[in-house]
Amino acid sequence: MQQQAAGPPQELIDAVLENLDPLEDRRSLQQCALAARCLLPSAQRLLFHTLVLYEPTPMTRLHHVFETSPHLAKYVVKLGLILQPSHWPGADSDWSGTPLPPIISRLATLEEVNIQTVWEYPAVPVSARQLCTLLGGERTPKIRRLALHGIPFTDVHQISSICKHFAAYGDLQDFYFSGTRTIDTTSASNMDSGPTASPSSPIVLRKMSVAHDAAIMAAFFAWAVSSDSCLRFHELRQLSVGELTEESLASFARILDMCKGSLRYLHVQGSIPESLFAPFGNLRDLRTISCFVPATQSPLLNAWCTTLKDHKELKLESFVVIIDSPMWRALNVGSILLDQFANYPWNLLEDALMDIAQCIRLEVQISQSRSERVTTNSLKDCFPRAHAEMRFELVVKQELSAGRSAESTSWEYRSRSGVWKKTGSKRGPSIF
Repeated sequence: MQQQAAGPPQELIDAVLENLDPLEDRRSLQQCALAARCLLPSAQRLLFHTLVLYEPTPMTRLHHVFETSPHLAKYVVKLGLILQPSHWPGADSDWSGTPLPPIISRLATLEEVNIQTVWEYPAVPVSARQLCTLLGGERTPKIRRLALHGIPFTDVHQISSICKHFAAYGDLQDFYFSGTRTIDTTSASNMDSGPTASPSSPIVLRKMSVAHDAAIMAAFFAWAVSSDSCLRFHELRQLSVGELTEESLASFARILDMCKGSLRYLHVQGSIPESLFAPFGNLRDLRTISCFVPATQSPLLNAWCTTLKDHKELKLESFVVIIDSPMWRALNVGSILLDQFANYPWNLLEDALMDIAQCIRLEVQISQSRSERVTTNSLKDCFPRAHAEMRFELVVKQELSAGRSAESTSWEYRSRSGVWKKTGSKRGPSIF
């Protein structure tokens, strides 16, 4: 009787399939799961590693899959939810009758949650209680990373109550929230401020990103450094903030002081007032500064050059400039971006970084432009010292969108090789 040939070792199968991206190569993983029984466990583990769910899309089938095959739910590490607030339960209702809470309650190994709301006008108020109930209430998984994008919070109490919930039931380390407050105050006047759980221990943050309207940001920073806060910043390594205003400066400076022994990465959307640079000398571990520069505001980069010149004591290893145009969907945005690229004060930036002894990398990111890549000759003209002296490396990353298509490609240029290389492609925005 002929014996069945042994399959390849499981370690080899895992090593091969782990080269496939759970989101970009989903169809390939599905084909692997159907091709051979020996590929099924590894393919399932990768297929369920990252889930992106759309509400109010029916999820009864997924709920049934987890009921009949509970081991599949244990594979889920990252969960993305794209929600439409107008389809949420009423302010006085919970999620009973919908499949989302039962699905999430089964995700025992869930570590990362990204919630993104669909933009609506007028904006629909979101209840912090509904968010916490959705994520399991008192059975909230030990989530380490929570990102809330585009959620129109009515006031800072909504945000603080979410933080307190995770201090009581979760294991949060990374916290991100962004959005705009475009709520009709009459519809938000009776909003539930959220759960009243008492934090069992503070949240020691490693990463935090805050980008909301000026009033919400100022109120959040003030709460974060108050005695009522459950957040601790002494181990914060990565901090990203939106446009800073006078109202938020004092509280933000206190946060910088709290993380002066740990912060390594700082991103600011806009300029930093000179008054904030006084404590920068105390940020002894700060290695990367990243700034967002709109495509039509090169003077903002000019201000950064002056600031860097005046603070040579910084121990930066890299400086990142992110250029984005709010008009990138316009048909002529490519020509606008490329025509203005050479007008940025790149020579001043090079000079400023040359004075910072430890800086070895300048990175320029150009997001979602409908144009050809910035030419190599243009880069050599704009950054002569990076190409001639080679003391730091210039890295340019450009994302090109294909007309009205949702598909985009990513390219990267490095001054030490002097060539562009394609680094990837994607279709549509990613929640992760």
